[in-house]
Amino acid sequence: MKITVLGCGAIGRILIHALSVRGHQIQGWTKRSEKILKIKIVQVKNLNRIEFPVYANRRNFLKNTQLLIVTLKAHQVKKAIRSIQMFLGKECVILLLHNGIGTEEELHKINTNNPILIGNTTHSAYRKKETVFHIRKGVTTIGSTKKFNKKKFSLILKVLEEAIPIVKWSKRIHFSNWLKLSANCIINPLTTLKRCKNGKIKKYRETISLLCRELTMIMNLEGHKVKEEYLSKYVYEVIEKTKRNYSSMLQDFLNGKKTEIDYLNGYVIKRCKIHRINLPTNNFLYKEIKKIEKEFENIIFGA
Repeated sequence: MKITVLGCGAIGRILIHALSVRGHQIQGWTKRSEKILKIKIVQVKNLNRIEFPVYANRRNFLKNTQLLIVTLKAHQVKKAIRSIQMFLGKECVILLLHNGIGTEEELHKINTNNPILIGNTTHSAYRKKETVFHIRKGVTTIGSTKKFNKKKFSLILKVLEEAIPIVKWSKRIHFSNWLKLSANCIINPLTTLKRCKNGKIKKYRETISLLCRELTMIMNLEGHKVKEEYLSKYVYEVIEKTKRNYSSMLQDFLNGKKTEIDYLNGYVIKRCKIHRINLPTNNFLYKEIKKIEKEFENIIFGA
């Protein structure tokens, strides 16, 4: 299969390696114009080191791409897709694989007619300069908000399952994404504000409890039936599994990059406005992250 990975951060590079090993024709697509991308991965569990080159940014290849996997930050997706939209074939399937919710709606607004799959992954990795450290393998869940059945995308599922097991098709992909969104709405801003690894936020139980209560409320209003106890258990399981990790938001902040807060807690705020409810703890975290983002911008640009 011809595959382009749009966004060559940690997860993107892991996918490039896994898919190329299975013999697929693959390229990376980056905001830079390099023709060759050097992939360096350290598999932390067994200290296995992988280095190899892969083609990048070839327009002719993009025109024949069958699967476009988008692993960008959520706030980068719309602009990036718009910049390559004219080169994509009509049958090219777009798989959105990133934190946060809201990009699918944005793509529909720019008249993206390609089939769209959305998903999430629990693979844990981070990038330091040009090297990716793959900490833990996880589960990748994908699905569609439209009435596409599993058989329609059976080839894509097979390709991904062979490359990065475990891959699951979910008929309730929005529920799955809302679960992960809820965990990210808690873990990402708290670790960023406290400048700590994920496991260290367990001591802020009262705040986590308030957030779980609020997020349970909005999930149910969105039609995703869930109990507070279930959501709380899920969040603490994620914290435990990733306790030695630095959250993606904290990594972005420390590296001077824009965070995904608008597609996490910010997305929750947008949905709350529609339902005419107020979630004060979620709102507080959102405002605090936006505040430190602004302070950092002022330092960088001398405002």
